Amino acid sequence: PDFTTGTATQAFAMRILPDGGLLLADRNNIKRYNSAGVVIGGYNVTALMFAGGWLSPFEGLPWVGDTILGQGSIVWFLSKTVFFMFLFLWFRATFPRYRYDQIMRLGWKVFVPITLVWVMVAAVMSVFGLVVRGS
Repeated sequence: PDFTTGTATQAFAMRILPDGGLLLADRNNIKRYNSAGVVIGGYNVTALMFAGGWLSPFEGLPWVGDTILGQGSIVWFLSKTVFFMFLFLWFRATFPRYRYDQIMRLGWKVFVPITLVWVMVAAVMSVFGLVVRGS
């Protein structure tokens, strides 16, 4: 599902080398760093696809003009990425984490019937001409 890496279920496997240094490149940590990279990449794609990417949200406003607020830059992209990181992490921390059997029950007993009813409603609306196609 949407679980990347259950960090609460994994022990932090840091290895101490004989000379006192830390081995950070073992198999578990590479997997953990790769997982974090995939998640941050998902936030980047979300900012790019749904929030305008590097474009300024204030572009085109008369009081902004050609100031730094009106121009697109990497600062806007990173701030939108951090905003989505905060939003998604806040959402995940607020709601409980479902077990796999609970997700399956929710899908089969709630979402599949809702989807079937919605398909039937769309078909009835299409047959009786209650929807206008195109623009």
